[in-house]
This record gives sequence, C-alpha cells and structure tokens, in this order.
Amino acid sequence: IELDNTGAEPFAEPQVTALLALLGELRERHRIPAANILAHGDVAPTRKVDPSRFFPWRRLAQAGFGLWCEAPPPAAPAGFDAVLGLRALGYDMAVPAAARAAFRRHFLGQEDEAELSESEQALLHCLLDQSAAGMGSE
Repeated sequence: IELDNTGAEPFAEPQVTALLALLGELRERHRIPAANILAHGDVAPTRKVDPSRFFPWRRLAQAGFGLWCEAPPPAAPAGFDAVLGLRALGYDMAVPAAARAAFRRHFLGQEDEAELSESEQALLHCLLDQSAAGMGSE
C-alpha cells in the first residue's frame, strides 16, 4: 500500500483512517496475521526507508495490524543473539546495519545503524515473543 508523504512529516489523519479501514478489509478477506503487516523498509532495508519514522506503527498495532511492545519490555535472556532475532522477525541480514536502521525506524522512530543496545534487544525479544504467540499488540 502506498501512502503520500514526504517522509519528513507526520501522516495525515484522513490517510491513517483510510489505511486502517483498508487493512481491516484486507485482513478479513485474506486472513493476514498481525505480524505480517510490514513496511517497505522492513522488507527491503537496503533499498527502502518508507514509510519513515513518522508512521503511526503503535496505532496500527493497537488496531491489530503489526507488532508492538510497550516500553520497557523485560530484558532479553542471556546469550540472546540480536542478528538471529532480526532475521527471525523477517529482516534481510545481508547488510546488518540496514536491518538495524529499519528495525529502529519501525519500532523506535529513530534511524541509527549501530549495534542494538540491551534495551533494543529486549524490545526485539518482546516482538519475537508476540510474533510466536500470534499476538498483534501488548
């Protein structure tokens, strides 16, 4: 689904409202799991950065479209491998820095390619738990 936005501004309310209605129809028609609602940047992190850090992912997840964990999630277990975690969440890890940036853009509204911090790994682990449980939001 394409939305008109510069990437440097919040999304217009009428657009988000229309998107939620469309996603509801698509979910019902095709039985799409919440975890399968993704961004272009999540699917192709080396080529795409949309829908930008301003996209209302939390709101979509609250409506049952996508994953979300409220902060602060519990710490990831000892030995948690963030690279494997990102791969399990569906990120292409051919360029790990691009995958980390896409993850942060989607779930934190930030753009940074550095290694994931402990709190970011906790968030990743929480999202993986939700995905495995088939939940859309917490």
